[in-house]
Amino acid sequence: YTIAVLAHGDVSVMMISLLIAVWFSSYIALQPTIYSYAGIITGMTIAIILFFSIAGDNYTPIAVDRTAEVMLGVFTLTILNIFLFFIVKKYYPKAITRKIISWKLPKLKIESRFAIPATKVSLACFITFVIWYCFKQPEGYWATISCLLIMEENKNTTFKKGFFRFVSHIIVMLIGFLAVILLLHYPYTYRLIPLLITFFLCGYLIGTENQYAGMGNTSRSR
Repeated sequence: YTIAVLAHGDVSVMMISLLIAVWFSSYIALQPTIYSYAGIITGMTIAIILFFSIAGDNYTPIAVDRTAEVMLGVFTLTILNIFLFFIVKKYYPKAITRKIISWKLPKLKIESRFAIPATKVSLACFITFVIWYCFKQPEGYWATISCLLIMEENKNTTFKKGFFRFVSHIIVMLIGFLAVILLLHYPYTYRLIPLLITFFLCGYLIGTENQYAGMGNTSRSR
């Protein structure tokens, strides 16, 4: 939001700022710390706000809404996890496992093993953003977000993550198309049924933490 305000509508300033901001967020995301996912969220939020700023829309509500939805999501998950913890503790105590969380801060000293991949991510985001700006693609910022989701966190499985993301898009598109066709003449609330089932399956897939877990995250977001 600060970048959009200071740029005063100057697209070149926004583009360069996006390149720099995504580089730093990617540099943090690539490091194996608890803060790595924050780098992805930072890059996504910057891309979304700048997209609406360049498109000429009122980006202030977008920045506020983005902040509110993240806070609401964190609050909801916190309450839900506390509730489920006590339920599992009471009825399935053996299912509770302990995980050691390291609060070690990410390194701010520039290292090539993180700097080079971060440069690749920032350039990919910059190029996709320029393509959107030149061709004015509707919802074109999703190309930039796809780069962030595919390339950040793990620099060694870019092709595999990209392939799984493409496949998950195809699958969820077919599921959505069939759901709309089958429930076209039913009340709108009936469409919540396949939505809930799909969300459950995506959540289960994410929980497996295997190589296909990223497909669950992609399918859920689409």
